[in-house]
Amino acid sequence: MKKHLIWLAVLSFALLVMLAACSKDSTSSGLTEGNPNDPTYLQARAASEEMVDTVLGEIDDAIAMREFDGSGPVPARPADTLFMTMYEDYWWEFRLESGGGNGSLAASDSFRFEISDDEYQDLPDSTTNAYEYRSKFEIANESGDTSATAFANETLRLEGLTEELLTINGSSAQEVAITMGSAEASMNNSGSLEDIVFIMADLDDEIEDHPQSGVLTLSAAINSSQMVGGLPALNFEWTLTVTFSETGYHARLESGDNYWEWDREWEGPA
Repeated sequence: MKKHLIWLAVLSFALLVMLAACSKDSTSSGLTEGNPNDPTYLQARAASEEMVDTVLGEIDDAIAMREFDGSGPVPARPADTLFMTMYEDYWWEFRLESGGGNGSLAASDSFRFEISDDEYQDLPDSTTNAYEYRSKFEIANESGDTSATAFANETLRLEGLTEELLTINGSSAQEVAITMGSAEASMNNSGSLEDIVFIMADLDDEIEDHPQSGVLTLSAAINSSQMVGGLPALNFEWTLTVTFSETGYHARLESGDNYWEWDREWEGPA
């Protein structure tokens, strides 16, 4: 695939830091609507919309896999080792391993194509109705008194390629741990796609294609033991819920004691 569908650790961290400036740790179950004109919130909203755009772009990459012809990607560097295999249960796997120095990386993308329930095929064609995807990513790096590890995994299912409507469901999780001297920080992200629906005719005609319905949820939590690089110690969480429609989407961002809601319309034909 062009890129993993794992969801956005860097943007998640940026959003957490911004939200830490405009709300406090939650102390009760009740939430208060945040100031919609708060400059920090406006930055957080822009980061949220960028995350939604990125997820939608990666969904487009997944849909494009219906044109897979059995050839694999090219390693990013000569030192990288790339494996492409196909298992007896029709799972294709692209596995990348890279190491040396103070770090290591292992990543894999696996997918298979389905005609109907429990009936799979080597390569997609006009009879392919569903496509399953799963990925894993592990990285470790250590230098002096600084170390970092990250783990991520994801599953995704697209169903309805031969029908009027394409439905996508999936889930994703990330764990990041960083140590800098005596300071420790961790971040846990999760994401879900629930019944995200596209019109197949829009995809086939390559016109402006947007989800018609469904819910995208992204959540993150960060904890740091002390100030690191000018950033204060944090114990913080946020959840972004996006509900799609034919005309755009409704977003709700919750963090600490506050929530914000807004609507965004699709640009161009829906």
